[in-house]
Amino acid sequence: GGHVCPRGPGGKVECECPSGKEEQRLMRKKTQEKRRRSEVNEKLDDLATVLEDLAPDGQKPRLRNASRTEVLAVAVEQLKRLAKENFQLKQNFMMSLKAPPHPPP
Repeated sequence: GGHVCPRGPGGKVECECPSGKEEQRLMRKKTQEKRRRSEVNEKLDDLATVLEDLAPDGQKPRLRNASRTEVLAVAVEQLKRLAKENFQLKQNFMMSLKAPPHPPP
């Protein structure tokens, strides 16, 4: 700030508007933030699609217009469910290795 502003009366007034360099920096910062928000929103949409595909039949969540918090909450629940299923499958597999062979009919 404090520069002679062409926007002032007669173009000769000191003001507090950002200088050219400051203005460029602010514009870059604003553009970067827009791009970051866009990327986050795109990835949340991708996550919502994957979560809908992973949900068990009859339990499909509607995540198209859900908030970020709702999408993340569903993601946490799905990951917990999948971890539990994976653990159970591993246990069943290990049990099948220890089981005695079935006698022939």
